[in-house]
Amino acid sequence: MNEARLQFNMAMADSPNIHPCKTESTKEIPESYDMRTDEKRKSCLQPARRTGNCTSGHVMAVVSTVEDRMCIQ
Repeated sequence: MNEARLQFNMAMADSPNIHPCKTESTKEIPESYDMRTDEKRKSCLQPARRTGNCTSGHVMAVVSTVEDRMCIQ
């Protein structure tokens, strides 16, 4: 933490100061869910990409995940 404070020149707390989430939803969580069969969201699924260079695979995995989450929202 001390190194991070020096690098970023910012005040960082030693303990997390994140407030707990408030949940007021009464929705039930289903036992299982398959996005491939959800008519609203199945268009969000993209085929696996062939990167050619194995070092780019990690980046593509992250980008694909972000794309999927944005589409779902």
